[in-house]
Amino acid sequence: MEKTYSPDIGQRVGLTNPGPVFNGRFSHRQKLVLDGLNNFGIGNSPESKNLQRECQEHRREFKKAIDAPNLIVLVHPFYTWLNHFDYVTPKNRRGLEVYTENLLNLLDANLDREKVGLLAFETAYHYTALTSALLEQGKIDDVLFTEDDSGRPKDEIDFQPHRTRQVYLGGGYSDRCLRSAGGAISRQTENKRIYVISNLIVCPPSSAQFILPRNKQEAANRVSAGFQVNPQDLVTAKQVIAKFKS
Repeated sequence: MEKTYSPDIGQRVGLTNPGPVFNGRFSHRQKLVLDGLNNFGIGNSPESKNLQRECQEHRREFKKAIDAPNLIVLVHPFYTWLNHFDYVTPKNRRGLEVYTENLLNLLDANLDREKVGLLAFETAYHYTALTSALLEQGKIDDVLFTEDDSGRPKDEIDFQPHRTRQVYLGGGYSDRCLRSAGGAISRQTENKRIYVISNLIVCPPSSAQFILPRNKQEAANRVSAGFQVNPQDLVTAKQVIAKFKS
């Protein structure tokens, strides 16, 4: 079954190129990205490996050094819009809108980069479709590429440059990729405490009536199988923006 992505999400981050490849720099990769959306990944074909190399080259061109003591990590932030929009119903659409509003507010906030950096954990095909444009716009500082079906970086040791930073974690999906990303971070970081942005967590729309966790306890329960989350480790997107805004 062909997946349905939302054409609106590109416009909401300031892009005019039609989807699913909203970043015009990668328009020539339309077919491979569509295959990725339909098959939940692009596999390891020669063409896929070429795309991964192209993504790394793009990343090296646009990434910025992160020197701040704090780090916001966004895991697969647009997954629902790109892969699972066909599962969004009138009942859970409001939760997706709240999540997206919180995400865009964070990305658009004028955060003090001497205090905090922004790092995306992203698949190559979602990077091609959309997240690469955020790197070009300076809304995120860097990207670590993950497995197609996990939030775990392809090589966990790539997180080592951030091992002393205080991490604030958000994205999706709560029950899978966010858990595995948090687990990978906790194995590499010297600071074992990870703050979770409770209203910047998206749950799988295919298995949840509510895309957003309904309360902080549910947020903690959904992600804590991958790493330890205590109630005092939960913050909101608004609190993070207020803490680090210039």
